[in-house]
Amino acid sequence: MKWYEYSSNDTCCVQCINFQICLLQDVSLGDEVGYSIRFEDKTSAKTMLKYLTDGMLLREAIHDPLLEKYSIVMLDEAHERTLNTDILFGLLKEILH
Repeated sequence: MKWYEYSSNDTCCVQCINFQICLLQDVSLGDEVGYSIRFEDKTSAKTMLKYLTDGMLLREAIHDPLLEKYSIVMLDEAHERTLNTDILFGLLKEILH
């Protein structure tokens, strides 16, 4: 099963958006919708939409350089131009070419 991934550089943003989506979709946290931040992983085998920080996405890319378990990757807050987002843009460019 492919996952959809949403990445932000803000831990609070990841948690808040995830909680809002769970409320709107009437699903339990960690089931269909989950998140992963430093020291906390609220996902399960049933998770299809995963929110995580850009640092956590980089950590996943170490083990899966092509991010093959994801069918969609969306980087948010990329205009803030952190080192992590710049590295992720380069990684995603390499994956697409």
